[in-house]
Amino acid sequence: MVVIKKRNAEEWMRDDNLLILRGVALQCLTYQDVADSVGVSIATLDIWRKKYPEIAEAIEIGRSEADCIILAVSFDDAVRGDQMAKERWWRYRIGPKEAAEKPETVETEWFK
Repeated sequence: MVVIKKRNAEEWMRDDNLLILRGVALQCLTYQDVADSVGVSIATLDIWRKKYPEIAEAIEIGRSEADCIILAVSFDDAVRGDQMAKERWWRYRIGPKEAAEKPETVETEWFK
């Protein structure tokens, strides 16, 4: 993992650094991964996210973009007939609780 160190949150607040932070969040699975990538503790990252809305927004946009990419791939696989992808996609669309209550609903018109 490449660590991109900046001295403080104010450095990360520059537009170019917010784009870097967004890209880091796009590649990371957890907030701990983001913190490790920017060379700070998770506690420091949590403080920054609370104190600086721009930092929180950059991280959330990156994480949302990653979610969208994964969902697009899962949807494509589901449309092609991959049963596991169908189940993942369906659980995402209706929510995990509803999917557990109605497992037979995975075979919808979308995937037939």
